[in-house]
Amino acid sequence: MRALKAVVALVAVLTPVACGIVGAQAPGNFVMVSGKVTAVSGDSITVTPIGQGQAVAARIAEDTRLERVDPASFSDIKVGDTVRVMGARRPEGDQPMPALRIQLGEAGAPAGGGGRGGFGGMPAKVKTTDPFVVTIEGQGDRPFVVTQDTEVVQVKPLARDDIKVGEWAMLFGTREGDTVTARFLRVGAGVVSALPGTIKTATKGALTIEVPGGTQVQVKLPDGTAILSQKSSTPSDIKTGELVAVVPATFQMGGEGDIEASRLFVGEIPSGNAGWIAGGAAPMPMMVVSGSVSKADPLTIRVGQDKRAVKLAQGATVVRLARAFSFDLKPGQEVTVAGRMTPDGSFIARGVLLSAQ
Repeated sequence: MRALKAVVALVAVLTPVACGIVGAQAPGNFVMVSGKVTAVSGDSITVTPIGQGQAVAARIAEDTRLERVDPASFSDIKVGDTVRVMGARRPEGDQPMPALRIQLGEAGAPAGGGGRGGFGGMPAKVKTTDPFVVTIEGQGDRPFVVTQDTEVVQVKPLARDDIKVGEWAMLFGTREGDTVTARFLRVGAGVVSALPGTIKTATKGALTIEVPGGTQVQVKLPDGTAILSQKSSTPSDIKTGELVAVVPATFQMGGEGDIEASRLFVGEIPSGNAGWIAGGAAPMPMMVVSGSVSKADPLTIRVGQDKRAVKLAQGATVVRLARAFSFDLKPGQEVTVAGRMTPDGSFIARGVLLSAQ
């Protein structure tokens, strides 16, 4: 039960940033899938991933947490609002932490009604919006820096009858035998943080991609969008000082100990949360560990102030990422775009990963 509560708390805070809309194999008896609602009937819901993975049919129980998550903007946030803020890194001293994601509003109630939500995260009250400072009960004030890359979502309670076929969704549940029970369900465009698809048109500062299933999405490419190419590599090509992102072969709680890797990315690792480059390869994409190589043989990486040994699991792959440019984006190419949905249905990218050629 402790493991379930810990994982649910982590998923609730990090999923919209870390997980795309491809299926992800969660640890043990846990099941996690992001995609679109393809069926709703009574107390049952089916979520089908866009891209890889199989559809998951789950039972909505009386204690299932239901939330609607819609894109919002920083101007929607007012003094006194309740928020949860995910930062890019731990602040040093009193320095403001860059805000990756701001969740506005309380979490949803159980499907059966009653009770308050509040999976994961530390609820805080907005003290000021310029500069952005929040007050955490018992911990005092905490300043954040809001940038054009900061994602803002509005979270509201969701009634079971309001779930519709065709909506974006993220489902986290547990499996007992052949039955999956939803423990946490989020619905709405605010759950989307990565989209796999094929480029249909490419112009300066914009793409149109077609995701599996035929839906076309307009993608905006602001200045500074990371565009990356990838190719197969080998462990012997890894050099001291290079940046790496490690996909664990198994789920690990906490941030200590050696890592057994199923996939290793090296080279131009994107800043912030790098889980989107792993897609469905990660047991849980938010578990991707980023750092720098402190020793190439045996492979050891530095994560913050800690050093962690990395062992490649049987069949593990090494992928080298390199910088690419907007003129490398051409119709017909398969890509994964990472970023956030906007209220008008377009997608603002902070990163584009070209499929291996």
